[in-house]
Amino acid sequence: MFRAIGEVDEAMLQDAVAAAAQPVKRRPPVRLLATAACAVLLAAAVLGAVAPVLAPKGGAGEMNTAGTQQDEMTSDAALPEFSLKEANGAGFGMEAVMVREESELVPTAWPVSSGETPASLPVYENARPADATGARAYTQEELSALAQQTAAALGFEVERVELSPTEAQRQATMERFEAAGLLPSEEDAPEAAAEKQAQLDYNLAPDSAAAVCTNGAVVTASRTGTVRVELAEGFDAAPYTQDAQAYAAAVQRLADEYGAAFGMQAPQAAVQADYTVEGNVHLTNFVWDAAASPAQQLLFASCGRLSFSAGESGAILYEQPQPGRALGEYALISESEARAMLLQGQCLTSVPYAVESEADIAAVELCYREGSEVYAPWYRFWVKLPEEAQQNCAPGCTVYGAYYVPAVRGEYIAGAPAA
Repeated sequence: MFRAIGEVDEAMLQDAVAAAAQPVKRRPPVRLLATAACAVLLAAAVLGAVAPVLAPKGGAGEMNTAGTQQDEMTSDAALPEFSLKEANGAGFGMEAVMVREESELVPTAWPVSSGETPASLPVYENARPADATGARAYTQEELSALAQQTAAALGFEVERVELSPTEAQRQATMERFEAAGLLPSEEDAPEAAAEKQAQLDYNLAPDSAAAVCTNGAVVTASRTGTVRVELAEGFDAAPYTQDAQAYAAAVQRLADEYGAAFGMQAPQAAVQADYTVEGNVHLTNFVWDAAASPAQQLLFASCGRLSFSAGESGAILYEQPQPGRALGEYALISESEARAMLLQGQCLTSVPYAVESEADIAAVELCYREGSEVYAPWYRFWVKLPEEAQQNCAPGCTVYGAYYVPAVRGEYIAGAPAA
């Protein structure tokens, strides 16, 4: 949003405001229902497609699925407390999904099956938390290295690296801010000066580095913590189908082909279903390393990303979690204990409805969730939403919302969700 404010011109803003005043047909709630219309408008008008970033790869194992060596720990009676404060880049909207069958709520594979909760899992420090825009702190040199190292891991030769913003763009931003009176000055109140400086710093900060390769591929590392690999000739096994089983098989072939470049020994593909208002299934995919420890598998499957998209040119999206030191191995509560907490309202959710009945709880999965200070394990419950939320459903579909209950026992948690 800061970048959009800095770069959008007045004519574009006027056009966008005029367009926003016109009535439009709204799509129904799906996995993420956007409510921040202004942010979406600016993003669509100015930012366009967001480019992605990867963690540095210096040798085998450094680009692993969790980026930590702290999993082999024993329980400690003096485990430290930790805060579950949410990461600033958590996003806008309501997390919900529309499916035909309850079995579609959980991916076709998941590192931990329901009912098989481990006795304990580690809690990790968040080494590089996201800011309010979802961006993380990377230097220009780090972004350039990420793009080039990823290209090298895939066997691509880099022809040149294009950085954004360029010096010319930075200078244009300074001139734009000055003309709009947005540069901090001695006449500003401290709060106003700090806000102006934050906007200026964001617009001048490194945004992305694109490694243009000799084979036509482009590998882009961005401040959001993801890397995007655009292939010149697409995939041999492009996952174009609405059949979940065939789709999963196609993704698995791609995972087997490309997973090793991202440090995965045994890539495991999973598929998630969602439906449009017309009743068409929308399948998404993600991959994790089944050879990693259970904690690393859960952390990457929940908070990371390796996925494939097909089109005129294929694209690989990779995002690595940013865990630092493990605080220790923490005992977990059971699914039944978490269910009781959910029914009491002790949960975190973006859904504006309370859970009224246990009969509405359709599925649960153990996962990690990124906070501003830690990565901690949670239970994610999928709950059938009331009739008010079902009005725009496709025939035969039902909308379910996501509700999160901390999986770690409460004595270790500062700021746990209250009823």
